[in-house]
Amino acid sequence: MKTILICCFTIFLFTASNVSDNSFSLQSGTRPYDWSTFITGCTIDTTVISLPYNVARPGDNWPVTWSDDDNLYTFLADGYGFTPQSKEYSRYPCKITGTPFSDNVEVYDIPTNSVGKGTGGDVKGKKVSGLISIPDPSDSSGTMLVAWVRNINANGGASLLYSRDYGANWNWAWGDPDSTPGAVIPELGHPSWMQAGKNNAAAQDRYLYFYSQNQPKAYLLADNVILGRVPINSVLDKSEYQYFTGTVENPSWSSDIEIRKPAFTAESQCYRLFVSYYPALKRYILLTANGDGLMTNYKGTHNLGIYESVNPWGPWKTVYWNDSFHSNWSVFGPQIVPKWISSDGKTFYLLFSNFPRGPYKFNLQKVSITLPGK
Repeated sequence: MKTILICCFTIFLFTASNVSDNSFSLQSGTRPYDWSTFITGCTIDTTVISLPYNVARPGDNWPVTWSDDDNLYTFLADGYGFTPQSKEYSRYPCKITGTPFSDNVEVYDIPTNSVGKGTGGDVKGKKVSGLISIPDPSDSSGTMLVAWVRNINANGGASLLYSRDYGANWNWAWGDPDSTPGAVIPELGHPSWMQAGKNNAAAQDRYLYFYSQNQPKAYLLADNVILGRVPINSVLDKSEYQYFTGTVENPSWSSDIEIRKPAFTAESQCYRLFVSYYPALKRYILLTANGDGLMTNYKGTHNLGIYESVNPWGPWKTVYWNDSFHSNWSVFGPQIVPKWISSDGKTFYLLFSNFPRGPYKFNLQKVSITLPGK
């Protein structure tokens, strides 16, 4: 049974100096890449749209994907959901319908099995860091949701969940990571799937790509990024996963994660990355936010960087770079909502947690980009 919670937005206004400019210097390092000549401007609306809720902490993180039924699917972390639930969950699936520029938005918690939900706050809870909707490899008429789960054990690492019924039931792809040797990839602290349109229909090849800061734990900043891929029809087969081992000019791949090479480098600025492909622009857009120290203090400033490339592995160019984006609290886990990208690619919605208190909110800001001569 679906529980409908909301059908409108509550608007929070926030105005910060320099928010609409894209010329900044991050406090934690130098700008890692030259300015883009393809995207020459980036303006972020100062109005923050927060999904309404009737509990103090519905959840955070919100890895989001666009499925074939035209709905968005996500997971909450460390919250009570929108129903609300009777207790706090470290992961729980949710569905979002409608658009942020209309009055028809509805959010549902998805009743799910025991594998699809979990408890344990902060580092003690297994949480979803990346979610993607794809055609079911075993049934061309079906759809499969595939979720990266982090915080598998005290050392971090990640494993994989999947659902063939839009989140109602989930299974571990490689066996229960608490009891199955080899069910964990220990090097991946916060893997996220690259989004490629509705049900992955905009993908440019037969692979699913994923990114993680080069740290085994989700709470550690990194200087560079791990890039992996897997054939879409083999997503549940761990032996088919490969990792980037080449260069921008000569990309290469290996099943041995130990010999990986960085696919994105920014000293002390790599944290909880999300990447989306833009069909209209034929570009990959990478977002990451960073802050101070080990990111264990949510009150620390989270800086925001947006980058573009013609390939999933680069070369990268800077679109936006800001050392004080929402300086009162932070922008946490920034990503692009794939359904809410305009057909010409010039506007999209930035999704993040934390504003102006947090981190347990689903926040949106409209972003507009400028192309040369247009």
